[in-house]
Amino acid sequence: MKHYKVYLLLILFSSFFLEGFCWEQEGHRITGNIAQKYVTQRTLDSLQAYLGATSLADAAAWMEDIRADTSYNYLRPFHYINIEKGESYNPSSQGNIISELNKVIAELKNRGNYPKAQIALDLKILCNLVGDLHNPLHVGYQVDRGGNSVFVSFLGRQSNLHRVWSADIIKQYSMAAMDCQFVLDGKSDDELKKLAKTDIIGWLNESRASLPVVYDFKNPEIDAAYCRKNRPLIEKELALAGLRLAALLNGLFAN
Repeated sequence: MKHYKVYLLLILFSSFFLEGFCWEQEGHRITGNIAQKYVTQRTLDSLQAYLGATSLADAAAWMEDIRADTSYNYLRPFHYINIEKGESYNPSSQGNIISELNKVIAELKNRGNYPKAQIALDLKILCNLVGDLHNPLHVGYQVDRGGNSVFVSFLGRQSNLHRVWSADIIKQYSMAAMDCQFVLDGKSDDELKKLAKTDIIGWLNESRASLPVVYDFKNPEIDAAYCRKNRPLIEKELALAGLRLAALLNGLFAN
């Protein structure tokens, strides 16, 4: 019984630190690297004025890099939005990923009215949250905290469903930008333009449509078959996030 209680405490302790994990650094860097491929040179030149030598990959991972800095705790609620099963998105005054994306996009459109440091911060937030929006569990259910409370055995190791999608499968396959880029290779300019269409609520709904697949496993086991089945979906979402981030940036910095 004593060992069982210790095990439960370890689970609760680990879940405290894992709550809110996004794609982690690896996934966000993939999204940033793919975006770098699709932004125009004019956009890159404009971004340099705010980001300096910081690449889009580094910018996209920044909100993960600063998680240990408590001065940025105010950013945590912006990584996700809770919408229970059977419900749809409704605008809320409470800060969430949608409200924050709309805020930073508005500020970037009117960047002449804000200090350079604010625009640099907005860019880093934008690069990260576009990636998060393409993780189905960041637009998931409050009842299980976006999968953080769904404790699983991932190939025999303790984890939770959120971490499986944010990091475990990505690390299991050592995913890189070129693996995800394959999703976009060979598509025509018209096809890419259609995929890149700026529609934040559409992206949210698209991510939520994948939730039944995310939860399709025999609790608490996440096995190799589950990983093989969902690897293409994760690669697709990371690729689309990169393409769409580039489209947003090109639109914002066209002039």
